[in-house]
Amino acid sequence: MKFSIKNLGPIKDAQLELGDLTIVCGKNNTGKTYLAYSFFDFLSFVPYGVKISPLNDEIETFITTGKAVIDLMGLVDKYNSYFKNGNMKNFIEKLPGLLAVHEDFVKDAAFEFEANTNELKQAITDFQFGALRVRVSGSTFIVGQKRAGQTTVECRLESRVDDKTGAAETDHQPARDIIIRQLQLLITYIINSRVPDAFIITCERTGASVFRNEFIIYKELALEDDESIDRLKELRERFKFQGYPLPIRKDLDFVLRFNEAVANKSFIAQEHPEIISFLSSVVGGEYALQEPNIVKFKPTGKDVSLTLVESSSSVRSLTELNFYLKHKAKKGQILMLDEPELNLHPEAQRKIARLLARLVNVGVKVLITTHSDYIIRELNALIMMKKLSDDHFQTIKGQFAYEESELLDFNRVKCYVLADGKTSPMAIDGEYGLSVESFDTTIEQFNQLYRTLLNGE
Repeated sequence: MKFSIKNLGPIKDAQLELGDLTIVCGKNNTGKTYLAYSFFDFLSFVPYGVKISPLNDEIETFITTGKAVIDLMGLVDKYNSYFKNGNMKNFIEKLPGLLAVHEDFVKDAAFEFEANTNELKQAITDFQFGALRVRVSGSTFIVGQKRAGQTTVECRLESRVDDKTGAAETDHQPARDIIIRQLQLLITYIINSRVPDAFIITCERTGASVFRNEFIIYKELALEDDESIDRLKELRERFKFQGYPLPIRKDLDFVLRFNEAVANKSFIAQEHPEIISFLSSVVGGEYALQEPNIVKFKPTGKDVSLTLVESSSSVRSLTELNFYLKHKAKKGQILMLDEPELNLHPEAQRKIARLLARLVNVGVKVLITTHSDYIIRELNALIMMKKLSDDHFQTIKGQFAYEESELLDFNRVKCYVLADGKTSPMAIDGEYGLSVESFDTTIEQFNQLYRTLLNGE
């Protein structure tokens, strides 16, 4: 999966090819967050903003006979070409609202997207459903059926049968344009639903977690009466409130709906509970949602439950990640984590890097933006360990308590440095891992300073 952005704020020309683990580094104010937010916005836009039509012959067959077999593989290339023919303007028009910026901020912006053809075709091949219905008019539906392993979807026009008479309820023949539009809707859903969705945890996560109860209260008050709503509108106008970027809104919505999220168990909670236990060891305790909708944290070995206000900043920083792992994580999903090192001690940063590697190895794609040399070097060590002999790794494992589930194949990792408005890919190999020069330069400057202080060099 490739994503390209040009002329967006500080970003002049940024290009990402998504790996199973994607790392974006760079100094402050280089546009890392805008890059991540724009990518998230686009993946959120795809399900409703992209329209893929069947081929003309298939449309004519369906209109004439009420049946058609549509080759989905032939539409994958058409899907990618959609994003290179000026159709991204629909997305750009929505960007000011999605990023909560002025229109001038995006007026010269340009985007391109390319799905991984092989991955998309495989996902479509594996996808199956018995009967997917799209209403055309009244009791008339387009019904799609697809079997696993097949690359086609069988479509037919069907009228619902009256339960009393047993006769088909035949409305008038649906209009041609309606049939085409609804057939398009069906095919678009099948393809778009195979493109990975994204879940984002922003840098605002600490405040969102701490103030979630206040947000809930204010939200409920605003819904109580028209006067509250009018007052809210007045204040927004007075302070020129533009709203928040979509990633922050999604992030906040997740925090406000912890009580709904806990009704579900993620595949990690069901199949890989050791990952959740590992996070507990990082944060030093366990989270729980208690009545009335209050998040509590219980430190390991202590008979006490703390509110998030009473807890450390590291506990607050990892709250959302905890609830995501337990209740929301899905295989193939893209977890986007802005500055995973936020409020964490260097030791905890290293452990979070190991946790992210574990997620990658169980099927969650991960994209991070980071300033942390500790996270980069830890990920680098996990890449280098992957190439060790079994005996050598067992020595490392015994001394430093690493696990095989944390090791990273360098072929699955992409790393970029964003500087001067452009992204530069970092070379990665199995023997030496990756090297981020911006970190190395800063560290060497420190080393030189201390050599001068101590030795007068």
